[in-house]
Amino acid sequence: MQYFLSFLLELGILFFLSRFLTKTLSQVLFSATKSRSVVTTVIALLFFPGVVIHELSHFITAGILFVPVGDIDLLPKVREDGQLRLGSVMIGQTDIIRRAIIGFAPLLVGLVIVLGIPFLLKDQSTLLYFMVAVYLLFEVGNTMFSSRKDMEGVLELIIVLALLILTFYIVNFRLPIDTFVSFLNRESTIQFLKQINVFLLWTIGLDLVLVLLLKLVSLKTSRY
Repeated sequence: MQYFLSFLLELGILFFLSRFLTKTLSQVLFSATKSRSVVTTVIALLFFPGVVIHELSHFITAGILFVPVGDIDLLPKVREDGQLRLGSVMIGQTDIIRRAIIGFAPLLVGLVIVLGIPFLLKDQSTLLYFMVAVYLLFEVGNTMFSSRKDMEGVLELIIVLALLILTFYIVNFRLPIDTFVSFLNRESTIQFLKQINVFLLWTIGLDLVLVLLLKLVSLKTSRY
């Protein structure tokens, strides 16, 4: 159970840290160049592979679930509220369950890629492979989280699930919590969670180092 809770905690930290990293990088770049186009271009180049994976996850999942899709945009744009949108894909109207699955698709695909990184490093000890693994961790870890737009319909789904749980409680039907806890305590599940927690921790460490470097750059440039 503790490894599952650690997994949720690391996901939460990485979510906020990835947002903070993008915001800090944008501020440093704009402070240095005074050009929003330069900021947009640099961030587009930096996160482009991750954005491609993110938007294709939405696109392909929608197709699998027979939900109509429109244009896919892989270039960043500044929204009316001043926030930077790295990419987008048009998704047709559908039920809340399929909308939630499509919204969460980049996170699920991202975690699969993170788990696949050990296979990339298997029997490989060269610096090149290590750098590729670190780059993948950085890209996927900072672009796999769903945006507020992606989460449309999730609130409705949460309300429906909450009502179902309340109904079960009223009719004295207890959910199999013990079964879930037993699953989390299985050796295979523990090893799975340990592995993904390590790689999420690496990504958090990478982001922290970059944020600290950006803050140092910001402090130095502000003195001149």
